[in-house]
Amino acid sequence: AQAWFERIAAQLRAHMRETLALGIERDQRIRAVIAGMIYGDRAGFEEGLVEAFRKTGTMHLFAVSGQNVGVIAMAGIVVLRVLGFNRWRWGWLVVPVLGLYTLAAGAQASAVRAFEMAAMVLLAWFMDRPVSAGQLLAGAAALMVLAEPAQIFDVGFQLSFSVVLALVVLTPPIYSKMALVGAPDAFLPRRLWPAWLGAVERARRMAVGTVAASVAAYLGSAPLTAWYFHIFSPVSVLV
Repeated sequence: AQAWFERIAAQLRAHMRETLALGIERDQRIRAVIAGMIYGDRAGFEEGLVEAFRKTGTMHLFAVSGQNVGVIAMAGIVVLRVLGFNRWRWGWLVVPVLGLYTLAAGAQASAVRAFEMAAMVLLAWFMDRPVSAGQLLAGAAALMVLAEPAQIFDVGFQLSFSVVLALVVLTPPIYSKMALVGAPDAFLPRRLWPAWLGAVERARRMAVGTVAASVAAYLGSAPLTAWYFHIFSPVSVLV
């Protein structure tokens, strides 16, 4: 059964490679960037391209992670809801799809972490239990280390978990501090706001949330990046 599942994953990877190249067969660089962002395939990367992303601290764009797995999980859940499936069935149907995608993406540490966290969220829904980001992260790390203890020394494993831990722990306090900048008068009742202010405030908070998450992710990755790659690039927050 495992060999069959791995064979299906290999076929899916080949299909993704062929489909993403349609219409851009002659542009090797664009094909490599798209493949790297969608399923983590960096085989077509030339050294100059790798170095450019490494210097700007944006190599994480090509690591299959929670964003990739989350998009697939949400798409599957939406389809199942439209088809009328009960919530307790979602995990049994979505988890195998996520596992297939994780294998097709090369089972990177970040992808395995995201898959395990998504699977635990679906299991918590099935058991009607609360979900804690910290517990999910710790559970995923424990499972990966139990399966392969040597992973704890892998740079990808360390970066993946340090960045997510920083996002969980540091983003809320950074956001709460930054949200005060440019905020409307706290003593002005919301019902007295002009019509345009609501839209501006939503856009401002969205921008603040993005910056806060970027700063948190940078703080989580900067020490390891400096230690392993001897690179210190604050510009990665803006990039």
